[in-house]
Parts: sequence; structure tokens; C-alpha cells
Amino acid sequence: MKKIIIIGAGAHSAEIAGLIYDNNKHVPEDEKFIIKGYLDDKDENWHRYKFKEPLLSNLIGYLPEADDYFLLGVSNVEARKRCLKKLENKNLNYVNFIHYTAIIYETATIGYGNDICSYSKIGPNAIIGNLNSLNSKTEIGHDCVIGSNNVFSGNVGIAGFSRVSDDNFFGMNSSVIPEK
Repeated sequence: MKKIIIIGAGAHSAEIAGLIYDNNKHVPEDEKFIIKGYLDDKDENWHRYKFKEPLLSNLIGYLPEADDYFLLGVSNVEARKRCLKKLENKNLNYVNFIHYTAIIYETATIGYGNDICSYSKIGPNAIIGNLNSLNSKTEIGHDCVIGSNNVFSGNVGIAGFSRVSDDNFFGMNSSVIPEK
């Protein structure tokens, strides 16, 4: 079991928390995540979503403990960058969250701090960078190269051999095909 702290306490964090609760019903004990709490600079976000776990601190004030692991629960790319900037000197241990319904091919390579939500798919030889959010039903095709700090909303399709750089937002039902 890993103690998870979710960075952000808004809507995207609420979605991730719900998926963690669901995932914990289906995975062995050693693969479960226990949410320790949330970090957010605005406590109204935490109150709005009525989280079970506490708001631990603002971003700058939290002092990580050795057994803390972190997920980025912010969906706005610019806000994500601001959060990461505030936390960059804390040497946080980011962990991948992969929902049990996700399909990830053995030849795919995945960096750290990614949340891969329900029914997502990462194809053969795909390379996924760090701190990406793949919302439900996102498909990254074979041989894709995905940078870091990207947000893929639900039902996004990235066709095989496509390349995506860093810091992008893909709205629901959007798609990318490779340049010919």
C-alpha cells in the first residue's frame, strides 16, 4: 500500500480519488493506494468536493515524509506548471496511477507521475513521458512518443506514430494523426 498525496483539490482530483477508491476494490493489497490528503492553495476547492481525506497544506508549506507518494490532480496545463514550479525543490516521489481497466502493452515505456484512468490504452512501443494525465478512454496508439505534463481529456485518440510535445491540453473527443 502506498500513501498518496494528491496535488490539487478540485474537480480533477475528485475524479482521480474516485478512480483510486474503485481501483482498490479490484487490486491486491500491495497495489492499493491510500489517499493521505490533498495539497491546494485554495481551501474552497477542497470544501466544494467534500473529500474524505484532509487538506494537508498549501503547496509551499507541506514537508514531504519519506513514505509519501504524489499524484498531480490538476487539469489546467498552466496551473499544473505553476504547481510543479512551487514544488520543484521538495524532491517529491511521484507515482504512476494505472486503473485496473487500462490496457498497457508490455513494450510501452511510461515515465513517472502519470495518471492513467479507466479504459485507457497505451499501445505497443509507445513512449509516455512524466506527469501526464490520461483521462478515461484515452488511447495512445502504437509507436507514439508523448512528452510530459500533457492532459488528455476523455475519449482522446492519438494515432500510431504520432508525436506530442510537452504541456498540451486535449479536449474531449479530440484526436491526432501523424504527419505524413
